[in-house]
Amino acid sequence: MAGWRHGRRALVVIVVALTATALILDPVAREVLSGGRTVDLGLLQLRRTNITCGVVLVIGALLLDSTSKDHTP
Repeated sequence: MAGWRHGRRALVVIVVALTATALILDPVAREVLSGGRTVDLGLLQLRRTNITCGVVLVIGALLLDSTSKDHTP
């Protein structure tokens, strides 16, 4: 039981840390990427785009569909 509590506590700490990081970096990223600017990180280029909810749902459905086919007997 102690191992379960330790794992749960670690998960909560990780979630809180990632949430705090996202809340701190979000305004900074929005400011840096405003006006169509792009940040070049070598293999990765960051730019701000607006994605509609429908596109996100279609991408999510495609990902779920492709993973479900991999696990069929």
